[in-house]
Amino acid sequence: MDIKYDLNQKTIYQIFVRNYSKQGRFITVENDLDRIKDLGIDIIYLTPIHPIGVKARKGSWGSPYAIKDYFSISDDLGTLDEFKSLIKKTHEMGMQIIIDMVFNHTSPDNVILTKHPEYYYYKNGHLGNRCGDWSDVIDLDTSKIEVQDYLISVLKYWLDIGVDGFRFDVASIIPLSFFKRAREKLGEKPIFLAESVHPDFLKWNKSLGFEGVEEYQLPEVFDMSYCYNTFDQINDYLLKKVNTLKPYYEALSKQEEIMPKNYNKSTSLDNHDQDRLASKVDGIVLNNVTAYMILNKGTAFIYAGQEYKDKHKPELFEKDPIKKELIDKDFYDFVKKLIHIKKGDAFLKYQNFEYLEKDDNTMMFKFDDVDGKPVYGIFNFNGIKRNIELDNGRYLDLISNKEIEVLNNKIESYQPLLIKSLD
Repeated sequence: MDIKYDLNQKTIYQIFVRNYSKQGRFITVENDLDRIKDLGIDIIYLTPIHPIGVKARKGSWGSPYAIKDYFSISDDLGTLDEFKSLIKKTHEMGMQIIIDMVFNHTSPDNVILTKHPEYYYYKNGHLGNRCGDWSDVIDLDTSKIEVQDYLISVLKYWLDIGVDGFRFDVASIIPLSFFKRAREKLGEKPIFLAESVHPDFLKWNKSLGFEGVEEYQLPEVFDMSYCYNTFDQINDYLLKKVNTLKPYYEALSKQEEIMPKNYNKSTSLDNHDQDRLASKVDGIVLNNVTAYMILNKGTAFIYAGQEYKDKHKPELFEKDPIKKELIDKDFYDFVKKLIHIKKGDAFLKYQNFEYLEKDDNTMMFKFDDVDGKPVYGIFNFNGIKRNIELDNGRYLDLISNKEIEVLNNKIESYQPLLIKSLD
């Protein structure tokens, strides 16, 4: 599959439509597209837009990941025509739109159950799922060709409606054969984003005898995947469970070893499944982690509200709108600047990219600009000023647009830096 290098320069903006506003409809998103475009977003990703099952529903509204009908739209979000209008305007503004596809499981009252009960997974003769605490869903048997064909028809339907691709829920526990067949039928143009699951979850799932897709296999069919294989290590540091970034560097080193060249990891540190980044760190540390997340190799990922420093994680099973309140304009503008920096030519291929372990509390990486000059990203993760080893010379900080001279082979680590050699 051809590598879509341009995805390295792009930023995804995840929207949970129900909780994007009090109204929670497509029209709300459409009315906000001017701001989203101005922020620098390239790809809008919508959590599932389909009707939610009633049987075994959790909470008042239910999880959008318990889907009742893949070919319909949830009434509370709007109509099909309203969705088409959102797609049309998104495209007119030069952005793309992808939607969540949940193919591992459905709600227990999905419309296909009565027509095709044989499409489902059975445990001891009863409908069930492979994850016992997911009580509001039942699993499809995605190993069956007829199930795969049905799901591919779902993808084709939404592509014909106008979407540009899909985020696949728990993609690592769906047979890779399905995604290969989907690529053969649909071509390479649609964006495929894999929610690659935590390694421990994949290991546990495989221990029960179920199929699982390893990290290194995902780039065979996916344009990008989640960073959950290194998420626990960085999250433990941010939550102060550990006081060193060494385990995270080790996880990144392992990733570099096992993944094929030019893999793409979406830096999704803040999403609907995780606590808000602003609830874990603040101040200069939040600036540094945000800069690292956006400027790191791969497609940047923003969960709506993150740019506003929202600390509240919206409920999955209830109506729980995010707060889009501009409480810190400097931070909002900072996020905007980072997203626009990401669009630079140097970020197309991240030539000769490598992570550099220099300090227990500083993340650092290096790659070459299009003219062959080295670019260094230096991000202080605990807010205590320190000096980091760096070659002497003149550098331009692409974030502040200020020239920096390094003497005595030391540079101060405090503000987030993205510096290019001028020598």
